[in-house]
Amino acid sequence: MVTFSPTFLSRKLSHVQYRDFSYFKMDKINNVRYVGGFARAGGVSGEEYLNAAPDPIAPFASKISSHMNEDHADSIVSMVKHYIGVPVSDARIVSLDRLGMTIQANLLVANTGVAKLRLPFIREAPDRKSVKDVLV
Repeated sequence: MVTFSPTFLSRKLSHVQYRDFSYFKMDKINNVRYVGGFARAGGVSGEEYLNAAPDPIAPFASKISSHMNEDHADSIVSMVKHYIGVPVSDARIVSLDRLGMTIQANLLVANTGVAKLRLPFIREAPDRKSVKDVLV
């Protein structure tokens, strides 16, 4: 549960031009529930949320993903088949963090179609060199 204090900050901010848009300040966070779509949900305590830090891979994740998608698409297909055990085609990395990557691919099992798969790294990769080490 999140308690809100209806502290309106400003309706004159240049990027907020909506009459039905308001800012609120959270005074206390008891827990956080994340719902990110089908089969993607979770939760953390308020303390875990407040103590969380940004993922250290975030500043360069898109560059790594783009490089892998453009130059090593065949390797992404091979990693999915090897580590997840699912034959795929047209695989590409759609997100990357210190714990692994989310891959969108065409599943070649019973005409399943396109799906997103989570491929965890074999160990945490807290920096750019570590990501390269687990991918290569």
